Amino acid sequence: MPGMLKRFVLVLLLALITSSCSMWKNPPKGWGGATGGEQLEKLFWDEIKAKNWSELDKHVAPMFVANSPDATRDRAAAIEHWKQYNLQDVSLADVQVQTAGADFIVTATLTAAGTVGDKALPSQPIHTMSVWQQVSKGWIIVAHTDALP
Repeated sequence: MPGMLKRFVLVLLLALITSSCSMWKNPPKGWGGATGGEQLEKLFWDEIKAKNWSELDKHVAPMFVANSPDATRDRAAAIEHWKQYNLQDVSLADVQVQTAGADFIVTATLTAAGTVGDKALPSQPIHTMSVWQQVSKGWIIVAHTDALP
C-alpha cells in the first residue's frame, strides 16, 4: 500500500508541474500581453503603421489630447491626422518609463521612415512623450506629444 500511495503522490505532482508549466507557455501577445510602457508605445506606433484604426481606436482615451508643432488635436482630429501617415519603418530608442501609480509616462526617441500626406518624414530622430492610463479593459493613451508634421 505505501508504494501505491507514493506512486499516486508522484503522479499527482507530475500532473501539477506539467499543467503549471504549460499554462504559461504562450503568454498573451499584443495589447493583452503588454505589461510595460515601452510595449504600449511600440504597439501604438505599430497600429498606426499597419493602419489598424479599429484596434487603435480602442486604446485612445475619450479625452485624449495630442500636441505637435503644427496643432493641438483632440481624439477625433488626432486619429484623422494619423490616417495621413504612411509609415514604412518605425523604431524607438532611448525609451524612459516613469510610473505614476499604475499609469506610465513614456518618453522616447522615434525614428520613422515614410510620409505624412505628401510630405516626407524628417530623417532625424524625433522626441516623443505619451501618457498611458490603466483602465478596467486594458490601457489607453490619454496624451501624446511629438514633433511630427
